[in-house]
Amino acid sequence: MNPTKKKKLRKRSTPGERIVSLCFCVSIVSLGAFTLVRQGLSIFAPAAEKSAVVAGHEMEQAKKEEEKGEGANGMQKFLNGFSENIPGKEEGAKFTTKLTNAFSGNTFIESTRVLLGKDGWLFYKATDDGDPVSDFQGVNRYAESDMAAIAAKLSAERDAIEAKGVQFGILSIPNKASVYPELMPATITRDNDVSRTDELFDYLAKNTDLRVVNAKNSLMDERQNHQLYYSTDTHFNAIGEFVTAMDVLKLFGQPADSLKTVKFNELYNNYAGDLALLCDMQSEFAQDTFY
Repeated sequence: MNPTKKKKLRKRSTPGERIVSLCFCVSIVSLGAFTLVRQGLSIFAPAAEKSAVVAGHEMEQAKKEEEKGEGANGMQKFLNGFSENIPGKEEGAKFTTKLTNAFSGNTFIESTRVLLGKDGWLFYKATDDGDPVSDFQGVNRYAESDMAAIAAKLSAERDAIEAKGVQFGILSIPNKASVYPELMPATITRDNDVSRTDELFDYLAKNTDLRVVNAKNSLMDERQNHQLYYSTDTHFNAIGEFVTAMDVLKLFGQPADSLKTVKFNELYNNYAGDLALLCDMQSEFAQDTFY
């Protein structure tokens, strides 16, 4: 006699489970089809008019990728576009940002471009326009030869411009983190509190006859008396602008006022700057005074 074969028992799905599975499959297929159609239409859609700045930036980025051998072929570009056009991708990222902030007790936000510092201050961390975090940490330095080359180039530009009867000066405006280092996250440590820009401007002042000013010095002098940068923006506020403008006047030997001689009118106290916008948390960070 043949041994008895055991039959494998398979649990039969209920009608409700089959309906849920069917809806899930239909949703996935529909999502993929919608994305393909959206991607296909984008190929034939007329390109939106771009400003010269945006167009120039994109050309520069494409050139850098080509030089690195990172240029994508046609299929890769299509696949990249497919992922970029997935419906709900942007909304999902924004939801994740707000969710992580809520669960961390307002001590962390999930963002590739924005750091949440102390006391609700936001800082820029993306590396597509420099490397602000490395600058703050003092880990990226100029070599002596680099500073000499920069000095030579600036001196040549100064000579060419002043030959036309125009005065030439060089102004450095520091990143917010350099003026308010104590408000950066505790996880971002510093190797050197002198940035490479500070080092460069010291070099220019000591080794050239260029007219230079680093606004960081005046801003540091005033930071104890006034808030000079928006807590939610990469830029300084009207008070920081005034301090820096006075530095420019002094640079060219012009009479300058002090903060004691002017008054700033508060327009509203719920301003949310570009960093709040970048992580789509304008309502959560509507905390700055706008003058």
